Amino acid sequence: MSAPIIPYLADMFAEKLTVQPGALDAYGNFAPSGASFEVDCHYSGQTRLVRDPSGREVTSSLKATVAGVFGLTVEAHRYTLPARFKPRENLTAIAVPHAADENGSHHESVIFP
Repeated sequence: MSAPIIPYLADMFAEKLTVQPGALDAYGNFAPSGASFEVDCHYSGQTRLVRDPSGREVTSSLKATVAGVFGLTVEAHRYTLPARFKPRENLTAIAVPHAADENGSHHESVIFP
């Protein structure tokens, strides 16, 4: 079994993504639960078509590649980006693909509209 590669790439994940866990209430509104936390990431522009959880095709404009696996989701998390992004707070992702190899998942990408 090989060693995880993410620790060797730590200098590539120089920025932060703030994650707020929670859930949707009976009315479809997001209700925060628990403390927010920060994860190391790398931001890149990404304009492409992505299928959201409802199956609609949505155009993405930003991808945050996260250094590790945190179980991030579209429904159960809201995200805050650094100040240079507009809008930047209480964002919903349109997709959160997980990258894996023979050793299992090693990182996630949070894709925003």
